[in-house]
Amino acid sequence: MQYSRNKVTCYVTNFPVRENATVLRQTFSCFGVVFDAFIPKKRNAFGDRFAFVRFKDVSNVPALLEDLQDAWVDDYNMKVNISRFGRDEPKREGDNPTRQEQQKEK
Repeated sequence: MQYSRNKVTCYVTNFPVRENATVLRQTFSCFGVVFDAFIPKKRNAFGDRFAFVRFKDVSNVPALLEDLQDAWVDDYNMKVNISRFGRDEPKREGDNPTRQEQQKEK
C-alpha cells in the first residue's frame, strides 16, 4: 500500500477517454484535499488509461477508500484502489539498485 505521513496515492481506472487530470482533480476534491492528479501516457495491461490521484491530510485511509468507490464522471463509475507502488516508497536494500548504485559497487 502507498500511504505515509497522512498522504495517500490512489490508482484510478474506468474514466472517460476525453477527461484530463484537471477534471479528475476536481472530481476527487470533494472526497479530500487533492494535491496531485496525473494520467500517464502508458496504458495498463488491459489497454485502458489509468491515473494516480494523491491526497494529503488523510486521517482514515479505509474510510477514504470506501468513499472513493462512489466516484463518478459522467456515466463512468471510476474504480479506485490504493496504489501498491509509489515514488515515496523507501527502497529496501538489494531491491533493483539504480545505475549510480551499481557503479558505486564496482
